[in-house]
Amino acid sequence: MKIAIVGSRGIPAAYGGFETFAENISAQLRDIGHEVSVVGEKGSNITQGKFHGIRIIESAYRKGESPLKFYYDSLKKASFEHDILLVCGVGGAPFYPIIRKKRNIIVSNVDGLEHLRDKYSFLQKTYVRIAQKFASKYSDFLVADAKALASFWIQKQNVPSSRLKIIPYGTHKPAGFNPDVLREYGLQNKEYYILVARFVPENHILEIAEGFRVSGTKKKILIIGTHENTEYSEMVLKYKSENILMPGAQYHREKLDSLRAGAFAYLHGHSVGGTNPSLLESMSAGTVCICHDNPFNREVNGEGQLYFRNSIELAERIKRLESKSEQETSEYCKKSMQRIKDFYTWNNAANSYNTLFRELNG
Repeated sequence: MKIAIVGSRGIPAAYGGFETFAENISAQLRDIGHEVSVVGEKGSNITQGKFHGIRIIESAYRKGESPLKFYYDSLKKASFEHDILLVCGVGGAPFYPIIRKKRNIIVSNVDGLEHLRDKYSFLQKTYVRIAQKFASKYSDFLVADAKALASFWIQKQNVPSSRLKIIPYGTHKPAGFNPDVLREYGLQNKEYYILVARFVPENHILEIAEGFRVSGTKKKILIIGTHENTEYSEMVLKYKSENILMPGAQYHREKLDSLRAGAFAYLHGHSVGGTNPSLLESMSAGTVCICHDNPFNREVNGEGQLYFRNSIELAERIKRLESKSEQETSEYCKKSMQRIKDFYTWNNAANSYNTLFRELNG
């Protein structure tokens, strides 16, 4: 079967969740025996149009600069020779009726509740809502990565449950722990917290920085993420200090694995994105995760874990965790790692997609 993954910036992953998804699912589907292509944005530096046996199709546009042109061009190029178009997000859905060829089966991975993202303007949120309607009507099938997300599409978009399937994301096995990586950042093992996220309001970085400050902890916090030129980023950066470190983005997987493994705990503020890869990676690394309290994070990390709704609650959770013994804190880690094994592997995700594609393709 010929499968094209459309809508991400491309592989190898160097931006966010969709890129991580595209890189891992494409490799798994390739190993199953499918011919897999990934459509990426303009500027791909993959030589010979291949990445580990995955065909790379380059759009004529960059997603961040011309998103609508990117979606249209990517979908059009993928439609000519592929049986399945696995589309990341709904941004390109208004183009489905235009680009669809008779042989195409369009499967939309609907991502999170994009219309709730504070970083978007009123016009952008309006477009997202329109795109959601098109995705509901013109997708052959929809995939949600979380039960809470599926509920939105069934209840608010009137998508029949027979046209929607829940397939959780997966995560990779950590590469291991390299103490040299910690030294690069001036950190000591288990003497710091970590947060990996883009500087946008729905990731609650501001509340996390304030809660960390109020807690009075002697440990440091390493906030890994892009410093976008926005008012919100400027507000967050004001918290930068000797103990609140903000070195910028880091996309090197092995380094991130070591930073997560060496952390005392991971602070996770994402609130609208469904199953978040960074949370899965921290759980897989055996790190205690203190998460923003919302249905997505509770679904992933389960009950009996630590959650917060605001900076005051986060400060209390930090104090509570630091008062516990090593044996007590290890119980949080064991529960998280077991959930990864049970529900969140790329192998499980790929097998679910493979079954779905074969059913849809007859």
